[in-house]
Amino acid sequence: MRSWWRWPITLIVFDAPINEWQSRWTLDAARAKYPVKPVKYLVQTHHHMDHAGGVRTYVAEGASVLVGLGNRAHFEKVFNAPHRVDGDALQENSRPLQLEEIADRKCSATASASSRSCGSRTRTPKAC
Repeated sequence: MRSWWRWPITLIVFDAPINEWQSRWTLDAARAKYPVKPVKYLVQTHHHMDHAGGVRTYVAEGASVLVGLGNRAHFEKVFNAPHRVDGDALQENSRPLQLEEIADRKCSATASASSRSCGSRTRTPKAC
């Protein structure tokens, strides 16, 4: 099952499961298939490790993170916490956090006018 979605100019990844290694593998696979399309968004469906264990890798790569309503405070703690024991990509390559809480959906201004029912909509679930 693929975990990314292709837009005309960028990629969206849904969830970052398990750990940095899994996120790195997903990013490398996406780059191999779509070398000129960066991962612009990471959509986090919820905070459980099997869906969010590798989120810090995407922030280190410059992706904006979209979370459901009520999840912002949790993810801010995750991104701002130091990871010194094993280190990780974000600890080694600190970047400004681009975190957006979405109540229902996000529709990109870059979506083409001809796309059916705004194909770039991203629904995110309510907080657990």
